[in-house]
Formats: sequence, structure tokens, C-alpha cells
Amino acid sequence: MKKNQLLILDGKKRKILFRGKCLNVLNLCQAMCCREWAVSLSNDEFNSGKYKTKKFCVPTNKDCLRQKADCLNIRYEILRKKDGSCIYLTQQNRCAVYHERPQVCRDFSCRNGWRLSFVVPAKNKKRQDKERRQGVTGFPVKLLKETMHFLPNPLIKLKTIFYSPKKKEVFLVMKAIGICELVRNKEDLKNPKINDSRLWQLFCLFDGKSDLAKVFALFNKTNGGLFSWDEFCEIAGLFCRQNLLMFKNPL
Repeated sequence: MKKNQLLILDGKKRKILFRGKCLNVLNLCQAMCCREWAVSLSNDEFNSGKYKTKKFCVPTNKDCLRQKADCLNIRYEILRKKDGSCIYLTQQNRCAVYHERPQVCRDFSCRNGWRLSFVVPAKNKKRQDKERRQGVTGFPVKLLKETMHFLPNPLIKLKTIFYSPKKKEVFLVMKAIGICELVRNKEDLKNPKINDSRLWQLFCLFDGKSDLAKVFALFNKTNGGLFSWDEFCEIAGLFCRQNLLMFKNPL
């Protein structure tokens, strides 16, 4: 390749390299740095009032409503447009606040090139739902063994369980340490034998002392032997997918 080329594709390293100064290649890169990532701010930059900003909770990725800035999970960012680009990016791909841009923008450099990634088409939704029910995605239910031990995750507390037989869905309300708001998650579950109290009862049996075989036996003993091993594992896997349970011993 000629040395005066502005754009070089390095297939071996899976990179795109731009040669020359930023303004010289701007028509090629289209200000990728201002489109690809959020612009993080320091506490001082956020409090300066120079920028249009937002603060959000890192674990939940939602807007933070806390009045005090004493939480380690709070992150400050410049607002973004609907397309995900920085709000200060102009139609000419220039920065509207360039001379007062945040420190993270001043420190950024793309001289080492941009890493290429594959674009994989989204899976069919019906197929995704089927895989989730079968345990193909998320926690691998088929790997559950009778000798395994689980205990409740000390960082996440289960507050409420609600099972809707009509919708065939389980709603879990949880509270994680360091997060202000409750987290509400939904899981698919089709089992006419289950109800809210039985789900809660099973969760409480995981104490880290009993292996899965014993937990299964205790659960079935109090429920008249209603559940098969596969049904039991499906529910246990549900708790694991939501990070409510953690391994005490390895797979």
C-alpha cells in the first residue's frame, strides 16, 4: 500500500488504521470516537455546569435519582442524541465545545487503529425464547448435578416472587447491595404444579450445606413427590440465571 493513503485495512490484525491528522481523515471516520462511546465526566466537570449531562446508576444502567453524590455506583456522562452520538457533535462531525472538551476527550487517541468486529444477524425471537426455556442460553441447566452445592448470593436479596400461571411467567423482585431501587425481572416458566409459595419454599432450601440431591428430596417430601428432577432443575436454573444463587463448589 502507498504511504500516502489515509485509510489502511490490516486484515491480519483485524484493524482499520487512519493515517494523518484527525481533521484530514474526518470525512472517512465520520467522528467515530464521538459516536461509539459515551463521554464520561469527572465530578468537577459534572459540577462545572459547562455541559449538558446526566447521572445514572452503573449496575442498572438507569437514571440516578439520588440527591447526594456519595454512591460509588453513580456515573456522570454527557447527554447523547437518539443515534447514540455525543450531543455536541455537529452535522459537520465537529465538536461544538472542542476548546472546552472534557479531559477524557483530550486524552483519547485512535493512532493504534480501530478494532474490527463481526456483525451477526439477530436470532429469530421464537428461537431465542425456545433456547431460553431449554436452558441453552443463560445458565446451563443440563450441567446441574446431584452433588453440587448452592447458597444464596449475599449481594442480592430476593424480596418477592409472583408466578402467573396464565402468562406462564415468574416475576422476581430483588434488591442488590449498593443499588437504590428494586430490580424486577421476568422469567418464563410453564409448570401447573408450581405456585408462589412453593417457589419461595424451594429458594429457602438452598443453604450451602445441602447438595442438590438433598434439596430435591426435601422439596419433594413437603410437596408429596410432585416434581421430577428435570422440573426441579428448571426452577433451580431460574434462580441461578438471576444470580440469586451461587456455586459453593465448582462444576
